[in-house]
Amino acid sequence: DGVIIYSGPNTTFTHSSLLDNSTHIYSVRAGNQSGFSDWSTSITATTQKEITSVPQNIKPSGGSQNSVVITWDPIKDAKGYMVKINGGQPQNVNVPIISIDTTPQLIYSVSVAAMLDSEQNVLGEWSPEVTFLGPLAIPGIPILSNITTTEHSVELTWDNVANAQGYELEINNNSIIKVYANIYCDSNIPSITTSSYRIRSFNESGVSNWSGSISATTNETLPGAPINILCKNGVATTGAAINIDWNDVDNAISYEVRDSDGNIYTTTDSSIVIDGLQNGIIYQYQVRAITLAGQGAWSSPVSFVTDIIAPINLVASNTESGGILLKWDSSSGATRYEIEMDGKIVDVTEGTSISISQASRYLTHSFRIRALNTIKTSEWTEELTYNQNIPLQVSVDEGEEFSIIMPVSNVKNINKYNMTIIINTEDLGLIDACEFTPKLDTATTNFENNNMQIIVNNVNNLCYISMIINNGSPEQITGIINSIRLYGKRKCIAEIKYSVSIFR
Repeated sequence: DGVIIYSGPNTTFTHSSLLDNSTHIYSVRAGNQSGFSDWSTSITATTQKEITSVPQNIKPSGGSQNSVVITWDPIKDAKGYMVKINGGQPQNVNVPIISIDTTPQLIYSVSVAAMLDSEQNVLGEWSPEVTFLGPLAIPGIPILSNITTTEHSVELTWDNVANAQGYELEINNNSIIKVYANIYCDSNIPSITTSSYRIRSFNESGVSNWSGSISATTNETLPGAPINILCKNGVATTGAAINIDWNDVDNAISYEVRDSDGNIYTTTDSSIVIDGLQNGIIYQYQVRAITLAGQGAWSSPVSFVTDIIAPINLVASNTESGGILLKWDSSSGATRYEIEMDGKIVDVTEGTSISISQASRYLTHSFRIRALNTIKTSEWTEELTYNQNIPLQVSVDEGEEFSIIMPVSNVKNINKYNMTIIINTEDLGLIDACEFTPKLDTATTNFENNNMQIIVNNVNNLCYISMIINNGSPEQITGIINSIRLYGKRKCIAEIKYSVSIFR
């Protein structure tokens, strides 16, 4: 076996302490003080198998629910065997096998001795007792307790059966499947397909009878998720509203709409209006269809921001400090408001009023307001025009004449402005609308040489005297651009208003 086991002068050697029935390979070589020869050709030898008279490997090896077969290894030259069951009277058998009657789940013991000389009734040594349980009783018939169907599967559940080691499920009188639990799911079945099933239980003793055949039909195909979901502002009774539309789903009997808070709204139409929402808030929705087959998949979420309504009731008034005070009603969902004056955003406020200090006192200004938060901005309000029109009060006698001078200071592009004097014709009369010309101007006049126009317009008891310079210089102008001559029609405190408007 590749290991040197003897070195000495003898030409014989006994290899002892070996296992019975074991094979070994041997070679020999000779040696002296000069060295060793080559190894001889090897030989193979096998030890004898130990012969015992005590039967070995006694075990149950089959049977039925009421009997069991016991076998053991044969003894060489045995004339037969004696078998004791549960320590009772020995039974004589000629071969190493015996069938004994049993009761399920009772404990049995077996001991065997070899008959070495049948004529002189010489027995070998009795084997140690071997114990075993009587075979199980054949289990009963399973009883189906529940059937659940889906679009492509049938799940069957049945009551556990005593003594069952497993179950056999027959599908469509064809294939039989072994199952080791009391549940089975038959999957990958086309929708609206009927299948038949029956079940039986089994254990080591045999199989039960089949259960009665039952049939189950898979469900219709579940509907797909709705597509082309569109959101827009709806007509609200309170707060804000969102109108949600989507494409019809075949065979749908209703739809469910779910918001991001888990609230579910139901409709039989392919649209819904969700009312009572907050303005200027992001809302997210999903839609699914419901058919006779069940609930379909939820659609991908869609998001929509409700509108912020433009502020209403915008009004303007003068402040004591000479500015313009704007006020308006609050807009739901707004966190601040932008103020536009003359086409430019001039301020932002979180309140519903603001004082505009940068307004020119005699200039007619236009104002718009819009509401906004971090994600939504309202439309602008309608434009509000306002002129502070702080009147000049003049004490005059009847027939007294005086002039109103119109100065400007550092004005660029003066042709953008319409400068107007307004008088009450019951108190004052017009003598000359432009004292810079040689004649008296009491009506609308174009001064082509001076690129200037005087417009006189009488409306009821008011006279509007406007001056327009047609050729504006990009350079700043400072000086007196007109002088208007007036007279008193009666002794009174007369008011003269002055306003400037911008051409757009």
